[in-house]
Amino acid sequence: MKINLSKVGADIISALKKYPVEALLGLLFFVFFCIEDQLNWESSSELIKHIRDVMSLFPAFMVLVYSLHQLLYPTKGRILYYLSVLLPLPFLWVDLSHFVFTISYTFTLILAFFILLACKCKWENLSFARNCMQTFVSLIFAFFIGHLLALAVWGLYSSVVYIFNMERYDFPEYIYMFCLFVVIPLLYCHLQEKESEEHATPRFMEIIINYILSPAVIVYTAILYIYFITIAIHWELPKGGIGYMVLALAIFAMAGHMFQLLVSKNIYGWFYSHFSWIAIPPLILFWVGTIERITTYSFTASRVYLFISGILMTFYIFFLFSRKIGNYQLMAVVSSICIVILTFIPGISARSIGIHSQKQRLERYISRLDMLDSVTHKLKQGVVFNETDSLRWKDARELEACYSYLKDETGSDYMKKEYGECDISTKRNWHYMSPVFPSGINIEGYTRYYPMRTYDRKEYISKVKDGVITIRRASDDRVIISRDINAYMNSHRVWMQNEVADSVSLGLFITRNDSCMLVLDNISYEEGATIHCTSASVDAIFIK
Repeated sequence: MKINLSKVGADIISALKKYPVEALLGLLFFVFFCIEDQLNWESSSELIKHIRDVMSLFPAFMVLVYSLHQLLYPTKGRILYYLSVLLPLPFLWVDLSHFVFTISYTFTLILAFFILLACKCKWENLSFARNCMQTFVSLIFAFFIGHLLALAVWGLYSSVVYIFNMERYDFPEYIYMFCLFVVIPLLYCHLQEKESEEHATPRFMEIIINYILSPAVIVYTAILYIYFITIAIHWELPKGGIGYMVLALAIFAMAGHMFQLLVSKNIYGWFYSHFSWIAIPPLILFWVGTIERITTYSFTASRVYLFISGILMTFYIFFLFSRKIGNYQLMAVVSSICIVILTFIPGISARSIGIHSQKQRLERYISRLDMLDSVTHKLKQGVVFNETDSLRWKDARELEACYSYLKDETGSDYMKKEYGECDISTKRNWHYMSPVFPSGINIEGYTRYYPMRTYDRKEYISKVKDGVITIRRASDDRVIISRDINAYMNSHRVWMQNEVADSVSLGLFITRNDSCMLVLDNISYEEGATIHCTSASVDAIFIK
C-alpha cells in the first residue's frame, strides 16, 4: 500500500463528499465531547453521564453507519443511511450505566467488528480474506496517520506556547478527539475504497502472519498440549480461565488459517491444514473446564457468552474439514446473529439467563443455610459463619457472591425489595501479625546489619516452607539460621489468640543463634486444629 502524505488533505475532502453521514456522525460525537468536557466540572446531571455513556458506543454507531452505506447507498434504501446519523440521540435519555463496560458491551464491540468484516458480503473465502486484510491494513494506517496528525498539531501548539509565553489551554486534547471521531473514520473509509481493487498482500502483513502470528499460535498450542498432558497425568480439572485461553487460540488460529489464502509463502500450511485435528485436546480442555464451572457456579452473563462461543468455536473448527461449509463470511454472519440475540433480546439475553440462574442458586443457598426469616420472608440479618465449620462457611461465601452478582446486575433497590440486605459475616481463620517492640531490640554484640527488604542486596536469601524459615548465605549456600515458626506458635496458642505479651512477641519475631539474629517483619497464618504459618517476611539480619 502506497500512501502519499501530501495528498491526505485532498483525500479527506474527497471522503467528506463520498461519506457525508460518517463525517456528520463524527462531528456529532465531537460536539458531545465538547459539551461533556465543558460541563463536566460544573454539572453532575444525568444528561452529562448519559453523554459519556453514549460516547463509549462510538465504534458501534460508526460501524453501523458505514455498513448501511455499503449495503444501501446505491439503492432506494439510502434514506436509512442518511437518517442513521440521528441514531445516538435517543440514547441521551437512556440510562446505559448497567451496559457500558460490561461483558455485553464488550461483545457489542466484537459484533461491530464482525459487521465491519462482513458488510461487503464476500461469500467466497478468497474474497472475504482479501476484504479482511484490507480492513486490517486500512485500520492500521488510519490510526497511524490520524495520531501522526494529532501529534504534529500538538508539537506546533506546544512550540508556539513556549516561544510566545502563551497560556496553555486544552486545544491539543480537542484536536486529538477531533482526529479520533472525524479524521480517522474518514481516512479508513477512503483507504477502503482506494484499495478495493488491489489484491496484493502488503509485505509487512506477510511478515506479521508468517513470523509473528503463526509461530505464536503454534507455541500457544504446544503450551496447551503440555497443560493437557499435565492435568491428565495428575487427574485434575482445568483452571477456571482456561476456556478463554482456548477461545483466544481458536480465534487467532482461524485468522491464520484464513490468511494462508493470501500469503505468497505458505510456510505453516502443514499446521493449518490439520488444525481441526490438532485442536481436539484444547477443545477437551475448554469443555471440561467450562462445564465444570457452570455446574459448580451456574450461569452468569459471561459464562453464557463463553458457552455459546464454545459451541460456535467447536462447529467452526470442524467446518474447516469441508470447503463447502467452511465459509468465513457465513461464520461471521452466524456469530453476529448470536451476539445480537444474547445481547439485545430480552428474556433470552445472556444477562437475563445469568440473572435467572443466579437467582435459583441464591435461593438454594438460602434454603441450605436456613437464611430465610419466617417473619419478614427476607434474609436473616447478622448471621455469623466461622471457617471452622468449613461447609457452611463456603456456602455462606457463595451466597454472598450470588447476592453481589445480582446486586450489580439488577440494582441494590431491587435486591433489598426482593431479598433484603445481605448482612452476614464470614469469619476467616486467616490472620496477619506484625511485631510490637515497646522496649526496642537489643543489638549489642552485632557488627553488621543487612536489611532484607532491600531488593538490590543479595548477600542472604530467605525461604519459608511448611512453616520453617531458613536463611542461606548466597556466597556458599550455607544455612546460617533456621526457625520452625509453626512449633513456636502452637506452643503459645493462647497468646496467639489474644496477641498480647511483649516477651512472646520478641520470641516469635526475633530468633538468635551464636552468629546472627533474625528479625521478622510480619507473619501470616491459618488457624484450625493447629496453627500453620503460610508466609513470613524477613525484616533484617544482624551478624556478629
